[in-house]
Amino acid sequence: STTVVQGNADQRRLQWNGPAHVLIANYELMRNDLELMPSRPMDLIVLDEAQRIKNPDTATSKAIKGIPRKASWCLTGTPIENGLADLASIVEFLDPDVSIADDAEPEAVRAQLGSFVLRREKTTVLTELPPKHAHTVRMDLTPAQQEAYRVAEEEGTVYLQNLGETVTLQHVLALLTKLKQICNYDPETGESAKLEYLRDSLDVIVQRGEKALVFSQYKQTLDFLAEHLVAHDPLMYHGGMTRAQKDDVVRTFKSDDGPPLLLISLQAGGVGLNLQEASYVYHYDRWWNPAIERQAEDRAYRMGQTRVVMV
Repeated sequence: STTVVQGNADQRRLQWNGPAHVLIANYELMRNDLELMPSRPMDLIVLDEAQRIKNPDTATSKAIKGIPRKASWCLTGTPIENGLADLASIVEFLDPDVSIADDAEPEAVRAQLGSFVLRREKTTVLTELPPKHAHTVRMDLTPAQQEAYRVAEEEGTVYLQNLGETVTLQHVLALLTKLKQICNYDPETGESAKLEYLRDSLDVIVQRGEKALVFSQYKQTLDFLAEHLVAHDPLMYHGGMTRAQKDDVVRTFKSDDGPPLLLISLQAGGVGLNLQEASYVYHYDRWWNPAIERQAEDRAYRMGQTRVVMV
């Protein structure tokens, strides 16, 4: 028999009914209730979604690393995005005596961590998974988008030039963001080449009884799509929603009679969701790190998927 220790939903406190063989708790509970942990070292601590401790300066990271233990494992499918410091923080949990230099070469780091890392790719482990096919669609902007893009580019370039030596990377990124959003749709007229393609594609998918996910990094783009794809009764999942609201959206989408379209914020819904009911995935705009995009589209491409997934 195993005693499972978990958070009390009302008190948000760990309930230790020892002697427990297994402790199950989320990161927030461990951070807030660390003093309720048993004094003796744990035999083994396993972190799922270990990227939660990638920042060594957060209270969660410090709390988790402070738990006495004899052995440590980490599980994560999230790629490194900000730099080697993300990986170094996770490795510190596994073995505090191992350090990774910020300027280390990737091949040197791979060699250094060879005895730590056990990598399993989905196609190797889940041999029963159907194929996943990616297809890039290129299209011209509508006339209204072309004009809006031209004006924004010219005005933005003049603005950056006038800043002179005070210009920063953030100024440049702000202009790039504005141009990317115009490529999604013209803010004045609502014209959108991508929307026209997506609408036609969804009509065929829905008619066949299949479901689709559409990812965007911009909440305003999700709002735009929700307004213009109302015929498909789209659901939306983004960071501004409560946990209960998110869970309700996922539950509705996964039901057999649920809506066929889920609009998802890349940052909020790119991890931790099982959406095998969808067999089509659209990246309405592109993220700079393709590994993050693959992680997002794999919300549909995972254990339990029976259809070919089209991206």
